[in-house]
Amino acid sequence: MSNQTYLVTGGCGFLGQYIVQAIHTHDPQAEIRVLDLKPRPTLLKIETIPQVKLIAGDLRQPESFTSALAGVDTVVHSAGLISFKQDDLDALCQSNIVGIENLLQAALAHECQTFLFISSISAIGQQSNQLSTETMLPELEEKRQADPYGYSKLCGELFLQANAGGLRSLILNPSLILGPGSYRIAKTLRYVRWIPFCPMITTLNSFVDVRDVAAAVVLALEKGRSGERYLVTTENIGMLPFMKMLLTGMGKKAPVFPMPPILLNLYDGAVWLADRLHVNPGFKQSKGFHVDKAYSTRKIRRELGWRPNYSLEQSLHDTIVFCTGDKHEDEFARQDSIAYWRV
Repeated sequence: MSNQTYLVTGGCGFLGQYIVQAIHTHDPQAEIRVLDLKPRPTLLKIETIPQVKLIAGDLRQPESFTSALAGVDTVVHSAGLISFKQDDLDALCQSNIVGIENLLQAALAHECQTFLFISSISAIGQQSNQLSTETMLPELEEKRQADPYGYSKLCGELFLQANAGGLRSLILNPSLILGPGSYRIAKTLRYVRWIPFCPMITTLNSFVDVRDVAAAVVLALEKGRSGERYLVTTENIGMLPFMKMLLTGMGKKAPVFPMPPILLNLYDGAVWLADRLHVNPGFKQSKGFHVDKAYSTRKIRRELGWRPNYSLEQSLHDTIVFCTGDKHEDEFARQDSIAYWRV
């Protein structure tokens, strides 16, 4: 992989900076161009690496970034809007569908060799009583109505698979990403500090550390088969034990118990009202909670030799240490104003 030139979109974001760091560690002489909507200083200080060049560009506007692909061998597309609000469907489509369309066309025009897309488990289908695998695709229209974010990611995947041509294309589907540097998770934990008790859903969810996702990117670039998806997750765990683990890590004592039906009904009523008033920050009706989100990593382990280096406990610990640091308080507000286009 020496003498390579990479372009990483969203490289100043939570996941993107870890990808840049992992590529640089693996291939220290490689040139890495970081394309970001608003380049800025990062937690990992990737901007201080001599081989890294920050470039401002908007994937919705090809003229703002196309020239940055000249001479690029490998594109890692990690930029994207994250929102679970139905009102944001149009914005999600612009960022996550039009964005990859423009980027892929530019990569083809500049004869790039490899295109790796960071998708999401939200683009993977689920079936009762079994682990989801890369072969499972949700129904597109159903996804559009129930999960606009997952819909936008799935559409991005489908476009890449249909239009990659002779380009080597790879897709990674990470689960819910934890680890140092996530201001989105930091904001959530700030609210958790103050709740006196924790009614919780009982279904399974899936988590992975950001550093393990970055390691998966390097392995996929090295060993991945063109046209394939690879699920990336560390642990499938029930939300009750997960919340207990989280509270223990925070040093907080609060009862955790299954959410009773009456609270679910009240919750659904509040979500319905918020939808009608167009003030829903992204909460879903509880019917979406009753599906286990558990995923198999057999394929990525077998084909790429990937193994998580960070347990869920370690990842939570490192996340909490980062999120509860007072030095990050001013950064939360700044991130709210600029985190439109980063994973």
